[in-house]
Amino acid sequence: MFSGLSPQALCGLCLLLGLGIYRAVHWAQASAIRLPPGPKPLPFIGNVHQISEHQEKTFLSWGRKYGKIVYARFFGRCVLVLNHVSTAKDLLEKRGAVYSDRPRFVLYTEMLQFDIVPMLRYGDRYKKCRRWIQDVFLAPTVAAYRRTTQRREINVMLKGMLSRPDSFVSHLTRFTEAVVLDVTYGHIVRTDNDEYGALGEKSTAALVSASS
Repeated sequence: MFSGLSPQALCGLCLLLGLGIYRAVHWAQASAIRLPPGPKPLPFIGNVHQISEHQEKTFLSWGRKYGKIVYARFFGRCVLVLNHVSTAKDLLEKRGAVYSDRPRFVLYTEMLQFDIVPMLRYGDRYKKCRRWIQDVFLAPTVAAYRRTTQRREINVMLKGMLSRPDSFVSHLTRFTEAVVLDVTYGHIVRTDNDEYGALGEKSTAALVSASS
């Protein structure tokens, strides 16, 4: 039947057939499930082509057009964009046991063994770690951090900006590192070239490089 067709024509026919099957399956799935409104996706890539450099602006415009919950697809992944604080609280706090899970991070957690709280799947271990974090950051403890750690590092940052105003980015970076290291590990940053601060920067740069 197809013996007279060239290889290019056969490839084109197979592509059209695959596209038709994909559209039929997607239509059947969308018809069977009630999904929130959202922008119209393209085959295979979904809504990736509609995301600008500043994706938060795109999400905001979608929220204004489609409502508080927007459904989109990025390649094979289905995404819900929450565009209102009350909606986020209703789903992620009040119904956290249902909606608070995270996707599977194959690169970070399975290949690089970067097993940290922000990447843990929802379960007993995650709930235990979260409970520990909440105990540390109770209101009285946070107030103590503000009186000591935060005030001390703000003074250091402001003095640095007065002496070297052109390096304001490095001053802000040092402030963030100093507060995190003190609160998390009890380590006080005393120099601009702190060993642990530099290690944190290298780790972050390595993770970004590995995922890009």
